[in-house]
Amino acid sequence: MADLYQIIDWQTCFETHRTRDKDAQHHCLVPNKQNGGGYTQLLEMDNGEALYGAFHALILHLSKQPARNRLGYLTVDGTEEGKRLTYSSLAAEIRFQESTVTEMLHTIVNDIGWIVNHSKPSKKESISYPRKRVDLRFIVIAQKFHKAQLKNYPQESGLQKISKAKTDLAAARELEYLHTSIDIPIDTIISLLEWILTNNFWKAATRTLLKISKVSRYNGGLKFQNAQAIMEASYYQTLLTFDQLQEEMRTKNTKADDYEEVTNPRSKESLWRRLI
Repeated sequence: MADLYQIIDWQTCFETHRTRDKDAQHHCLVPNKQNGGGYTQLLEMDNGEALYGAFHALILHLSKQPARNRLGYLTVDGTEEGKRLTYSSLAAEIRFQESTVTEMLHTIVNDIGWIVNHSKPSKKESISYPRKRVDLRFIVIAQKFHKAQLKNYPQESGLQKISKAKTDLAAARELEYLHTSIDIPIDTIISLLEWILTNNFWKAATRTLLKISKVSRYNGGLKFQNAQAIMEASYYQTLLTFDQLQEEMRTKNTKADDYEEVTNPRSKESLWRRLI
């Protein structure tokens, strides 16, 4: 199966409020910034001009897809689930040599960052063409969370397909801010987002990750840190049955001394509280 590629931040860079609802596109919007790092780096390469031409031919091709499907995915119908374009099929569509198309995709994914390969997540920084750099790890994390929330809340306006790409990118920037400016480890970010999806209150209160790095108007703390505090309190307050205790000790390599045995006052059964 071919890899799943996607143009970074398609909705913001190559669409406006006037084009996002139009199915029949005869022109394509393209940013005209010519002094960005990615543009300069690409044209300095030996075959850079040909690769840049192939990239823009790709943009022209994707701009002709139906409005509801134009999210930058390199698939036949433009949807994430659609049949993926192979190097040869894409070359035939844009009338470039297959070798140039292959080199263009590999170079822009690995060195420039205007395209992401969802089949092979990379730690290479991407560039929201032609905007500020965003680490691809946070884009993937945001997309995974929003995809789950879209299933939970299919009518949520912030997650509708027409604006989802823009929402994913804005959320990725917030997650990157939490990691780089607030010093929150990436593993902690991932763990909290997974927990939010299991907690009914926080799942409803955090339908998108927008504003998760902002100060809460209710108690003055960061929304992320407020949720983290509740998660940690819930972790220590949860009582485990014997079977749950055994499973957790096996999977997390904990010891019996890491738990405190308590008695359920109603059923009189033994339960265990985490101490670590």
